[in-house]
Amino acid sequence: MENVVHKIYHLTFPNNETYVGSTSQTFRKRYTGYRSTYKISDTPICEVSIQYMFEEVKMVEVDRIECIKSDPKIKILEEEWKKKLNPTLNIRRAFRTKEEKSLQKLEWDIINREQVNTIQRKYDTSTKGRLNSIISDAKAMIKHHTKKNNPNMVKKWEGILEERIQNRLAHQSK
Repeated sequence: MENVVHKIYHLTFPNNETYVGSTSQTFRKRYTGYRSTYKISDTPICEVSIQYMFEEVKMVEVDRIECIKSDPKIKILEEEWKKKLNPTLNIRRAFRTKEEKSLQKLEWDIINREQVNTIQRKYDTSTKGRLNSIISDAKAMIKHHTKKNNPNMVKKWEGILEERIQNRLAHQSK
């Protein structure tokens, strides 16, 4: 693989927001990339970039490294500059160790499991409430048709009630 020059850059916007990144592209091309992806990306850098033209933004090369494109040294160097310059618009770390990635995955798994449990509890509650409601409706119809002395409708609604109770029991056993 061929070595490429990667530049670590520092962006300063007119509103004093800052960003640190790395690229092997020209600065203009990289900045244009932020502006063109703002519709599909909700990152702060894309949102701020769309507000300012390239000429209004101060883009300074703070370091460079020559290596292959996938070399982790690039991201390590970028992360070092983020720590030095403390940018306001960066939301993701450039480099994470395997241990940090594992820890983050574990944290996301816990968060996702909690969200799934919350959604499941809401579903169970709403389903249970809905099942109770349709059982009550069937009982009310039986009572109504009993008063009206309409045995065919009472029989029909007793069948419906039985079916709804079976559905509720099946749901509870899941």
